[in-house]
Amino acid sequence: MATIKDVAKQAHVSVGTVSNVLNGKTNNRKLVKQVEDAMEQLAYYPDVRARNLKKTTNSLVGVIIPNLENADCLAFLSAVDKKLRENNFDIFLKVSQNNYQLERKGIEQCLEHHVNGILVYSPFKDNVTYLLQNTPIPSALVSEYASYNFTGDVTTISYDKALKQALEHLKSKGFHNTGLIMESGLVYENNFFDIYQKYYPKAENKYVQTVDSNQESGFISAFSMLQKHPEIQAIIISDYQLAKGAIKALKMLNIQDIYLIVIKESNWIDDDVDIDAQISISFQKIGANIADRLIHSMTKSKTHESVAKKFEAQFIQEKEKPVILNKVVAPLRFELVDSPAARALVMYSKIYTRETGNKIEFDIKTYNQLEHDLYNQKSHRDPYYDGFLVDIAWMDGFADQGILLPLDHVQQKYPEYFHGFLTNMLSEYGVYKGKLFGLPFISGTQLLFYQKDLFEDKMLRYNYRLANGEELLPPENWAQFNLIAKYFSREFNPNSPVKYGISNITGQNISTTISFLNRLWAYNSDVFDTNGNVIINNKNSLVALKNFKESYLYASHNQATDTWEKVAHEFSTGDVAMSVLYNGDAVDINDFSKSRVAGNIGYKLIPGLSPVLGGWCLSINPFGKNIEAAIQFILWACSNENAIPISLLGGSTLRNEYYEHSDLDNVYPWKSLLKESFPISKKRVIPDTVQGYEQSDKIYTTIISKELTKLINGEIDEKTTLINLDNNINRFITDHDQTKIP
Repeated sequence: MATIKDVAKQAHVSVGTVSNVLNGKTNNRKLVKQVEDAMEQLAYYPDVRARNLKKTTNSLVGVIIPNLENADCLAFLSAVDKKLRENNFDIFLKVSQNNYQLERKGIEQCLEHHVNGILVYSPFKDNVTYLLQNTPIPSALVSEYASYNFTGDVTTISYDKALKQALEHLKSKGFHNTGLIMESGLVYENNFFDIYQKYYPKAENKYVQTVDSNQESGFISAFSMLQKHPEIQAIIISDYQLAKGAIKALKMLNIQDIYLIVIKESNWIDDDVDIDAQISISFQKIGANIADRLIHSMTKSKTHESVAKKFEAQFIQEKEKPVILNKVVAPLRFELVDSPAARALVMYSKIYTRETGNKIEFDIKTYNQLEHDLYNQKSHRDPYYDGFLVDIAWMDGFADQGILLPLDHVQQKYPEYFHGFLTNMLSEYGVYKGKLFGLPFISGTQLLFYQKDLFEDKMLRYNYRLANGEELLPPENWAQFNLIAKYFSREFNPNSPVKYGISNITGQNISTTISFLNRLWAYNSDVFDTNGNVIINNKNSLVALKNFKESYLYASHNQATDTWEKVAHEFSTGDVAMSVLYNGDAVDINDFSKSRVAGNIGYKLIPGLSPVLGGWCLSINPFGKNIEAAIQFILWACSNENAIPISLLGGSTLRNEYYEHSDLDNVYPWKSLLKESFPISKKRVIPDTVQGYEQSDKIYTTIISKELTKLINGEIDEKTTLINLDNNINRFITDHDQTKIP
């Protein structure tokens, strides 16, 4: 194995010079290149442990958890690991196996390794965090018990409120004999037994089993409890591992009427299997929160103040039955835009056909074809389609033209159905002038996606800092976006590990316009002012346009990426460092069977915090022959019950429950960030003074995109582009003044 002396010899430099390069203490790029080449030739890797022992701090963070069998512990560890890696820290993991002495030994080993911080998830009331009281190392604690003497950040998990709700629920169902199968710490050291006795004072200990957390213990406890006490009607179980053993016992005993409540993180797949209700808490959120606190303590120690935060478990009752309403039988035909969500609906609708007998045909069209067909509806009033997917940007114009059926009567008939959408999103997507014209089906906000390892690689970060005088971090603004894109473009940086800095939309289409609007809004400009005047020709627009054009220098020139889905595909090849995408088009980038960047995807809010709100509604053709049956279908397709399966198949949703399920983060890890992006997203707006014009959205779909394409192709410069846009938009308004819809 090569040593640092071998590297020095190969590079014809001193050992001290190699050490300086490894520790980022030289700005001599020629020397850095010499040492890098020697390291690569010799396959040399620095001895991290030896380096750590010489330093007072390093990138290692000690994490002590109770076990690796419990799903909650794994969810917690996954969230902590993700947060630490995003901030360039590595985990030094120790597992206590629910053993007090092993927990103590784990903390001591962390101290011996000079870790940068320590995070302890302790199952013990009297834990060993006193070992950390006299050390300057930042630390954090997660516990189910209040810890008043610990000086670091503390997260406390409380089940009291949820347990009371669960017991009230069982009482309301007439269950007088309820058993507990739990770890001993939860039952007696916590408040569980005291709360339980208030509801079942006569039960004493005979219905209580204290066990170790594993499937076998769950089986033994449930089997013996039900043999001794056949009168038991319900059981509350402290984790899913125990529950799986208990469920096996119930099946072997052929007992089908025991009501099971399990303490577990809500999981969409598991929740439908043999469990009646849950006491749920998200260990993903707990892990992410406490990791954030520890990272802040490690990186901003002078301003950090430790806090104590309590996470309350939630009692979740039985799931509602799927929405199959009046079962109006009639063949249906819908026109959809070509998209992952449309293809998901085509697959999933077979369930609706099976359950209702309704045969549904779908025609999938391009964006322009669908828009053309909908405009033709005004004159043709064609009953051929029963419903359509409608871009939310079209909603205003098409509602004015009378080619979308108002659905207020549906909202009045099923008010509870419309609960559970993300805040304000129902009105943003389906409402025009106070009336409902569509049900939100495809959500659409933009995020920045990037290959994480590129931003974590020490040499890439080091060389970027040498070249640009700042750290290599995901960009906050569009100027940084272009600078980083240039660094990762092989045409400008032959040493880039990827071919292109970014993947960009190309061609004359609405997506090109949207890509420009991201910059235009970020630079505090717009197409119209609040009075409807065209204001696009200004200095801020010029800055935005120059940034927009420059970005194409760092993109592929050979790919026809005229849709967001094609941009996503190019990003998934691994040849591109960064890409701005709509969430509805990013469904395959984390699929290992389809994407080379799966598992290596970073994501954040887009530069400039200026996403364009997109998305689609399912709407009804007022001239259709099967209006009631069509309404029943879109209610089913857009229901809360179907939001998750359709999203997993390739769709996207605005139903809040989908975003609350942290178990789905493995498929779309960026899911939780979407809730931050939606509120800052803006629609492309046609002002009231222009809104009534025939085909007014052509301003965005055709006029702007046409001039942008000429700019990108080098046919005109930025100033000419703005002059043309100003003239052409004003001409469109003047020419269409006589065609305004009454």
